[in-house]
Amino acid sequence: MELRQYLALARKWWWLAVLGMVLAGGTAYLVTASMPPVYQARTVLMIDQARTPGYTDYTSILTSQRLADTYVEVIRSRTVLETVQRNLGLPYLPAVSASAIRDTQLLQITTTDVDPVRAQAVCNETAAVFIRYNDETQRSRFASSRQSLETQMAQLTKDIEATTQNLEAYKRGAVGAGLSEEARQAEIKRLENILVQYQNSYAGLLRNYESLRLSEAQMVNTVTVVEAAELPRYPVGPNRLTNTLLAAAVGLLLAGGLAFLIEYLDDTLKTSEDIQAVLSLPTLGSIARINPAQSLADTLIVAAHPKSHIAEAYRVLRTNIEFSSVDKPVRTLMVTSSSPTEGKSTTVANLGIAMAEAGKQVIIVDSDLRRPVLHKLFQVSNGAGLTTLLMTDTPKLEEFLTPTAVENLHLVTSGPIPPNPAELLGSQRMARAIQLLQEHADVVLFDSPPALAVTDAAVLGARMDGALLVVDAGATRRGEAERAREALAQVGVPLVGVVLNRLKTGRHGYGYYYYYYYSSEGEGKKRRRRKKARSGNRLTRLLARLPFVRQGA
Repeated sequence: MELRQYLALARKWWWLAVLGMVLAGGTAYLVTASMPPVYQARTVLMIDQARTPGYTDYTSILTSQRLADTYVEVIRSRTVLETVQRNLGLPYLPAVSASAIRDTQLLQITTTDVDPVRAQAVCNETAAVFIRYNDETQRSRFASSRQSLETQMAQLTKDIEATTQNLEAYKRGAVGAGLSEEARQAEIKRLENILVQYQNSYAGLLRNYESLRLSEAQMVNTVTVVEAAELPRYPVGPNRLTNTLLAAAVGLLLAGGLAFLIEYLDDTLKTSEDIQAVLSLPTLGSIARINPAQSLADTLIVAAHPKSHIAEAYRVLRTNIEFSSVDKPVRTLMVTSSSPTEGKSTTVANLGIAMAEAGKQVIIVDSDLRRPVLHKLFQVSNGAGLTTLLMTDTPKLEEFLTPTAVENLHLVTSGPIPPNPAELLGSQRMARAIQLLQEHADVVLFDSPPALAVTDAAVLGARMDGALLVVDAGATRRGEAERAREALAQVGVPLVGVVLNRLKTGRHGYGYYYYYYYSSEGEGKKRRRRKKARSGNRLTRLLARLPFVRQGA
């Protein structure tokens, strides 16, 4: 699809785009206006990451990023959020989100709610619950070692106390009275050695315990509150302008997609390019849609409104038909269509008037013996016509020619409707009648039934010098036009071209340039005369001001 086709599509469906934008934007505005204001509270946390010996700076950076992402997921976890809801006694928990602040060791927790007080409370409580959960999780790694050391130290404390009491008793003589002095001193020495061993063991356990505490302090990641959530004063949403603009943009996209879908599914013929691509036939004429006529005479627009752009279009059609067959002039021309109500009768009537205006003797024959309308357009009687001519053994054509208000133009009406139209049009009498008509006119135009409805057009077209296919722009489907062309081509009907009928006119559509040319020509002459008169008046006033002119006067 070329750029001009896109522009034409935009001009055609601009109203749908505007409608989509208005509906989507208006709906979004009304929905947003009915929503309550939303407040947002924010708490900022800082991660104090433990230093791990032996890690490079790059590894530490990766570890820090992963740790921040891990903490974000922990804050969003069900364990933390359910604890917050339970601690605050809330029936439901507002929306809580967490994210890491880029290139920092900071985390932010945000809570969005229609109640600013609840948003602040939930945000601060979430931070507190997460910090406690993190401390408990971090310190649980050292709990078993610390408990084992504490148990051993408690047992050694008891052993040291018992040994000290026993040693004091021996020294006072309260115990070992039956022993000799030498044996008692030996026992005291033994207890003193045991006490020293216990004390040394306790000192070692105490050193291990302190080392464990130091390691715990160095290897535990701590989280602290940098900025607690404050009570939000101003709502953060809903944003009416943003929602309205986004909805309008979505409406525009949907409307554009719908327009393209309609155009894709639309298989009607609308332009001469469509005619060439589908039928491989030239478009000899493009006729604009005639506005609803006040009378039947207005339908014959070439005679009723000769200066109109539609009348000029029929003259262009007349010229193109003449140039389409220079070597073999078309003297008998059938005008048909694929389906009824495509404007073939109006086309043949106005084409006949345009040809008659060029000085040719033209006869229009209403050979639509099923639904004749030409006698209504020209407002003449249909008592005797083509059927009576065919049923007369030695007809005199003058008796069947109906003069019209247009000079050089005569009409042969259909006459009474017969029961066998196809047989009459294919008879030898019809061939003799065509020959008789050619002897009395330069051009004979035949209005035939639609090519797909009945076989009349195929039967009559085989006897013509040429045939013209009328296509209703935007209404005739491609398949119908193709079948009509094939039906006529199978019996050897020489199609000279296509008339694209009932085109929609517009600012840049068909007929605009012709109308502008003729209307602007007259307006241009008037403007030039007015400009010339104004220039003359100014010159007269200027000369009147000169002294020698006034003296001469």
